[in-house]
Amino acid sequence: MASERRAGARSLTLRLVLGYTLVAALVLSASALFLYRGLAQGFVVEDTELLSDQVEEVRGLMAKGDLEQARRFILAAAGERDLEKYYGRLLDEQGRVVVETPGMARVAPAPSDFPNSVSPAATLRRVTLWRGTEERLALLASAKVARSVDQPPWAFQIALDAEHVDTWLGKYRSRLFWMVGAGTICTALLGYVIVFRGLKPLREITDEVKGISAYEMSGDLDARRWPAEMAVLAKEFSAMLERLRASFEQMSRFSADVAHEFRTPLNNLMGGTSLTLSRPRTAEDYRSALEGNLEQFERLRRMVESLLFIARAENAEAVVNKRPCDAGMVARDVCDFFSALAEERQITLSCEGDGIAHADEVLLRLALTNLVSNALRHTPQGGSVSLSIGKQPVNGACEIRVADTGAGISPDHHARLFDRFYRVDAARAEEQGGSGLGLAIVKTVMNLHGGTVTVESAPGAGAIFRAVFPGAV
Repeated sequence: MASERRAGARSLTLRLVLGYTLVAALVLSASALFLYRGLAQGFVVEDTELLSDQVEEVRGLMAKGDLEQARRFILAAAGERDLEKYYGRLLDEQGRVVVETPGMARVAPAPSDFPNSVSPAATLRRVTLWRGTEERLALLASAKVARSVDQPPWAFQIALDAEHVDTWLGKYRSRLFWMVGAGTICTALLGYVIVFRGLKPLREITDEVKGISAYEMSGDLDARRWPAEMAVLAKEFSAMLERLRASFEQMSRFSADVAHEFRTPLNNLMGGTSLTLSRPRTAEDYRSALEGNLEQFERLRRMVESLLFIARAENAEAVVNKRPCDAGMVARDVCDFFSALAEERQITLSCEGDGIAHADEVLLRLALTNLVSNALRHTPQGGSVSLSIGKQPVNGACEIRVADTGAGISPDHHARLFDRFYRVDAARAEEQGGSGLGLAIVKTVMNLHGGTVTVESAPGAGAIFRAVFPGAV
């Protein structure tokens, strides 16, 4: 398939040059045809007027009854011109030849093959083109010639030898053919030069892009350097490059964070297991070691599940079953779940308010669980964590507020607080069992619902997290 695409693909230069060449060939051919037909038609019109004059001359002589003068006129017709000689033939009412210009049979057909004669009173306006056995071109016409009132008209057939015109038109056709061919070739060559020079900015952009890689993404295309059409491409490419740079930086940080997070529990597992196996142990020692390993395995499982959830959500694989749900009831269920832990740590946990959120109840519960867990983890003994649910008056969105009386967060950390594995105090978070994925999951859930999550905090003033879900529709 790839080879077929390469074989079928043509360069933009070739496409444009072929387009220019085709247009030029069509325009030049149409112009040449128009000129040739116009010239040929001009000759026909001019020769038709000549033959019409000859017909009127014969009609005038016959109207005077001067048959002898008409005979001499017809006999001498071919000798009056060196080129485009015309020949005449006078037929009586029975179709018999009365007089004929010598040599007429060489350029004109038999009397029966001539076109129909026009009436005695009609002016000759049309002629017929005819080629004889010798491929000589002739213009034929026939007209009735009146003699007297009581006598039937005769027919006057006239032929114009147009061999000279035919030869000249043939040469003219050849010139036009060569002109069209030469013009098309010149257009193709000039078109190639113009396209090659016109696409120079594209080649320059390509050269700059070649220097950009996943490891060196410092290139920046200045849109002001390029023509208007290329400037749009350069601007969009620069924006895409900036997005890719940010994505690569995020992926690099993520890879390093993942390696770091997995290294700690793996090192604990390897160290604990090696220590246990270093010498014989009692059954109680082995049980204690296995319990410690199980705790580390559980930590790894939670991190893997959290990462899988975020990955599926970002790749649009997560199925979100949105429907109106009671956010107050879900919040109270979450508080009930954490009430034992809060009581153990001597932290006051409260919930108030009601609201209807257009959300997936499972994901709503997941977001609130992570927010409350995070608040409890960073609230000291004797502190408080409160949940409040309400409806925003402007758009009817459901706002869930989680506030704690912990140590607070410096504004320097707010921008990255919802990044994966980001922790304000990494050492303390590890001691408390945090993986740095809870707030990242909250951010992912809000993105899936088209909602927002923000934080308000300062050192020593606790923290307030606001999760805004779309209201019921």
